[in-house]
Amino acid sequence: MSRARTYPIDGNKLKNLILTTGITLAEASERLGGSKDYLSGVCRTNKATAQCMSLIALVLNIPKDLYLIKEPEPVSHETTEDDPRGVAELLADIAKDVKKLVELMEGKENEQKTWNLPFGDHSDRGSIDDRAV
Repeated sequence: MSRARTYPIDGNKLKNLILTTGITLAEASERLGGSKDYLSGVCRTNKATAQCMSLIALVLNIPKDLYLIKEPEPVSHETTEDDPRGVAELLADIAKDVKKLVELMEGKENEQKTWNLPFGDHSDRGSIDDRAV
């Protein structure tokens, strides 16, 4: 025995839509070719098969869009609304930035450089006062 896939529906809404056509649920069930309690069971469980929804649309002229509960789109964890790039790319960018900050804090890139310039203080030449004798 195979089970057909069911879709979530608003059973109360479907029931009210059927009743507004002027027929009862039992009459609508028989028109669809089911037992008298077929549609009451569908409304009670809030689930309907694709075949059931097609029959309701064809026989009772009630489109499934009126009572079908739309399943939310799965949220992709690869993109965000603000930045279409993936999360992995964003994390890689953050890792690079953190690495740069660590290097700056350790002083690897900003080491103070000293050069032996002719106008600097050189102990081997002595001070200016010593030479001006």
